[in-house]
Amino acid sequence: MSKTGRNDPCPCGSEKKHKKCCLEKAWEQKSKAHYFSRQYTQKDRASAIQKLLSFSTRPEFEGDREIGFTLFWGNSLTDRTEEEMKELGALEQTEINFNTWFLCDMNIEEGKTITDFFLTKQEKRLNKGESAYLKIARQTSLRLYEVHRVEKDKGFLLEDLWNGKRYQVRERAATHSFVQWDLMATRLIDTGNNNWEIEGGLYNYPARTKAFLLKGLKKHYKQYCKTQAENMNDTEFFKHIAIFFNRCWVELVAFPESPTILTSEQDEIVFTRVVFDQIDNKKLTAALDASSEFVLCENEQYTWGEDTPEYRRIMGTLQFRKQRMILETNSKERGEQGRRLLEDIAKKAIRYRITEYQDIKQAFDSKSKKGKSTSQSLPPEVEIQVVKNLMDKHYRKWLDEKIPALSHRTPRHAVTLKTYRRKVIDLLKELENTESHSVNRGKAPYDFEWLWKELGLENERIGPP
Repeated sequence: MSKTGRNDPCPCGSEKKHKKCCLEKAWEQKSKAHYFSRQYTQKDRASAIQKLLSFSTRPEFEGDREIGFTLFWGNSLTDRTEEEMKELGALEQTEINFNTWFLCDMNIEEGKTITDFFLTKQEKRLNKGESAYLKIARQTSLRLYEVHRVEKDKGFLLEDLWNGKRYQVRERAATHSFVQWDLMATRLIDTGNNNWEIEGGLYNYPARTKAFLLKGLKKHYKQYCKTQAENMNDTEFFKHIAIFFNRCWVELVAFPESPTILTSEQDEIVFTRVVFDQIDNKKLTAALDASSEFVLCENEQYTWGEDTPEYRRIMGTLQFRKQRMILETNSKERGEQGRRLLEDIAKKAIRYRITEYQDIKQAFDSKSKKGKSTSQSLPPEVEIQVVKNLMDKHYRKWLDEKIPALSHRTPRHAVTLKTYRRKVIDLLKELENTESHSVNRGKAPYDFEWLWKELGLENERIGPP
C-alpha cells in the first residue's frame, strides 16, 4: 500500500490535505506523548533554575560574578553612551545569556562551574526531575547554527556549522520570526527520540556574517588546541569560548559600526555629479570618440573606464541633457579625476559649471521617497508583477556579472570551480535570507528556486531529508 503524501487528500475522508488533518493530529499526539516521557517537566525545569540562581547569589560567589561580568563583556561596553547601556540592559536576552554562561560555562575552580558545585552540595534537596534537568543542561554549549526548513507553528531544522550535524527543533513561537538561512548561536537540549529544544537564550546574526563567525571560531580552536591535552572535545571547546558569541553579537548586532563602503581605490563612496556646459557639440563628440577612456554605449551614453589585466573597470558615466554634460561617478576623487580628464581631452568644447555630492544615506532616502510614491500609484497585483519582472531581470544579469566577492568572477563561472562553489552557495543564501525577511515586513515574496537550478545547486538548497 502506498504511503499517503503530506499534500495528498487525507485518507479519513475529510477532504483536507493529509498534513492539515490526521498527520497534524498524529504529530500533536506524538509530541504530547514525547513530552510526558522525558525525564523532567517544565515545572521541574523552572524550579531547578530558580534554585540554581538563588544558590549563585551566595556571598562565596560574589567575587566570581564580578569577574564573570568583566570577562563576559570585555571591552565591548567601553565608550558606550548611557542611552545605549539602557537599551542593552532592557533586552531580556542580555540577562538570560549572561546568567546561562555564568552558571553553566564559567570556570569557577578547577574546571567546575556553579552548576557543578550546586549539584555536589544540593542534589539531595532536589527532586528527580530537577536533578535530571540540571545534569542535562550543564552539558549544553553555545554553538553556531544555520536555519534550514521552517515549518510554521511546528519547528525548524538547524545545521551545526561546526560539524555539519542537523537537529530537528520543536519550537512554535520562533517559527514566525525565523526564516531559511538565518544564523544563530544557541544551546540545544536533547528531549529524547532525536528531538531538540532551545535551552536558554540565543544570539541572532545577519546571514552575511557567516564567514566572519566561522573564521573567528577556527582561530579560537587553533589557539585552544595548543593549550589542551589530547583528550579534548567539542563541548569543552565551545564552553571555553562561549563569550566569543556575545562579543560578536555586540559588535555585529547590538552596536554595529556604520559600514564604510569603499571604491576599488579605497576611497569612500560618495555619489558625485560633475556638470559641464556644452560649448561645441561636434568637437566634444569627436574628442570622446577618439579617447580610449570613454566608450559609446547603445543608449547613446558614454561610460568612463579603464582596463585592468582581468576586466574593464567602469569609473563613471556621461549623460547629456540639453546643453549640459554630466559626469556621474561614485567618489569625490573619481569626480576630480574625471573632471581633469574631460577638460584635457575636450579642451574648449566644454566649460566646467559645478560639482554636486550625495552620500549613501541621502541617496537611499531620496530613492525611498520616489519608490514610495510610485508604488502607491500601482494596484498591488500589478506592483507584485512589476517587482518580479525587475528582480528576474536583475538576477539574470547578475549571473554573468563579475562579483568582487568571487574575485571578480561571474557566479556562472565561479560555481564550476571547487574553491569558489561554496562562496556562490553562501551568496545565494544571503540573497534569499534578505528577501525572506523582507516578506515578513510585508514585501511580496520572490522565489529564488530558479536561480539555484540555473547554477546547478538545487540539491544544496534542499539539502538531505
